[in-house]
Amino acid sequence: ARLASGTGQGSISDDELGLLYDQADALVQQYAGARAAELLAAQPAMMTRCTLDAADRLHALEVSPNGAAVYGDLEATPQRVARDPLIAVYPILDRFLEAGIS
Repeated sequence: ARLASGTGQGSISDDELGLLYDQADALVQQYAGARAAELLAAQPAMMTRCTLDAADRLHALEVSPNGAAVYGDLEATPQRVARDPLIAVYPILDRFLEAGIS
């Protein structure tokens, strides 16, 4: 439900939401590497937030033709969509991965 309300990019089915979440979770887990299970146990809310953010960005990439999204009315200025769905996840996870802190 949080992902569906956060996409802001039109309607999306439950199956599509599940697929987006699974893809995003795999990306986050891959980036966290060997520390993924440890971080999930110690910081479950943070890991969920990272996965939701990555899923939202994956969805934005899917619905944004040529990497540009228009928010609001059609006369609004198009905004570039980051091509890397983990762009907001890096600074969050790097604090834990580089320092070895959980």
